[in-house]
Amino acid sequence: MPRFHVQEDLLVDYASGALPAPVSLLVASHLTFCPRCREEVGEFEAVGGLMLEEINPIAMAADALEQALDGLVDDDVETHQGSAPPTAAKHAAKHADSGALPAPLVEVMRGGMDAISWTRRARGVEEANLITDDARYSASLMRIQPGVSIPNHTHTGAELTLVLRGGFSDAGGHYGAGDVCHADTDISHAPTADPGEACLCLVVADGPVKLTGLVGRMLNPFLKL
Repeated sequence: MPRFHVQEDLLVDYASGALPAPVSLLVASHLTFCPRCREEVGEFEAVGGLMLEEINPIAMAADALEQALDGLVDDDVETHQGSAPPTAAKHAAKHADSGALPAPLVEVMRGGMDAISWTRRARGVEEANLITDDARYSASLMRIQPGVSIPNHTHTGAELTLVLRGGFSDAGGHYGAGDVCHADTDISHAPTADPGEACLCLVVADGPVKLTGLVGRMLNPFLKL
């Protein structure tokens, strides 16, 4: 059972399908590890269903369907990558205890780990982009070699980090598989991967990190972590 969970407001938005695709991916992946959060999402889905049942139906015009179809033919249809549908129970059987990656993440990767193209960000730190076309958030995989520390940094926005394999520690504690680390502009930390195994994480952020300290400030224009 994970010790650090997704915030409740994100679970509510996930259950309603209101999250941006990158955040929804992280929540869905966390659910494969966490029966507690799966249960909460199931409860939110049930409440949402009851609320929909209580809404009085509105009569539609007799030609409503014909008008809608005509609109699809006449207008250019623009599609967007939105939030994944609620999957509180869908992935419960695909729990990551075996070391397998969460099913929602595998669906996005399209080819598995062998197809991932890694970019070196710092000594012992690699990143691979997953979702880059969202208007606000990006999603990427981060791989930190055993015992390696990411240079001390803060954040220019919100960042969610889900541990997929291995673990890391910072001032907030130790994060293992399934745990979610929440970081923002008020947090400065230097995550250090556990010894013995590379730490693999799913990182969702709405802004880049910002290195702290004199050396960090000098390197910020040249590095992307």
